[in-house]
Amino acid sequence: MSLLSELIGTFLMFLGFIGILAGSMLYRMKQEDLGKMYMTATMTAGGEMSDAPMVRFLTQVRGNDSLKRTRALQFLLGGLLAAVLGAWLA
Repeated sequence: MSLLSELIGTFLMFLGFIGILAGSMLYRMKQEDLGKMYMTATMTAGGEMSDAPMVRFLTQVRGNDSLKRTRALQFLLGGLLAAVLGAWLA
């Protein structure tokens, strides 16, 4: 195996680990915590609604439990897929 494929595989495994962590944290997060994150993200821009992807994500997820679980499952499965693909490459 070449050095480049091992580096890409290692990066994908790390990215998968981060995805698995993000999915599991989002699944366990309460709606109150999501609301606090939303308020913090919107108030750091001086009260204006930001166009950042994180703010749009929090806007969609903070009041909808089924969407939150769906997104958490997507993060978990995407992270798992990236980790397995990275392990196969490395």
